[in-house]
Amino acid sequence: MTRLAVSTESLVLIAWARVWSPMVPVEWFQEAWSALLLPDDPDLRDMEFCSLFHVGVPAPRVPLLLHATLDRPGDVVRMDWMRVMSHLALKPGDQVLPPDHLAVCCEIFAQAVARGEDLIVHELRSRYLLPWCDAAARRLSGEDSRFGVIVEEFREAVEAA
Repeated sequence: MTRLAVSTESLVLIAWARVWSPMVPVEWFQEAWSALLLPDDPDLRDMEFCSLFHVGVPAPRVPLLLHATLDRPGDVVRMDWMRVMSHLALKPGDQVLPPDHLAVCCEIFAQAVARGEDLIVHELRSRYLLPWCDAAARRLSGEDSRFGVIVEEFREAVEAA
């Protein structure tokens, strides 16, 4: 059996996946939020964050579907991520989010980092994750500045990987 050494960067990205996912148990979300040292404000974490990134009417202000935030064709973006999943021999879990949902993308990216897939890491970072950070920062203009800090913390994690 091959053992995979997991880097700190990969673990940080998994924590971000828990923050971005609407599917994880609340305890996991809160633990990841705390571990990433995000603002210690329950209202910000439990209400405002969810309304900005998960639920908004008619849509969240900052969608976690990469194609929506980046204004790209969904089928093309999802297919890119599915190709990476195939290359890494990853399969969707029981609770399926679209492959271009930021939570899933963080998990895929973490696997690519852990496996030393430098070209894939570079391409995902430059094509999708950093542009999402840029678009999210623009969309958060005028919101509580702590949300901008959250996006910048995520950017730093992506760049460090």
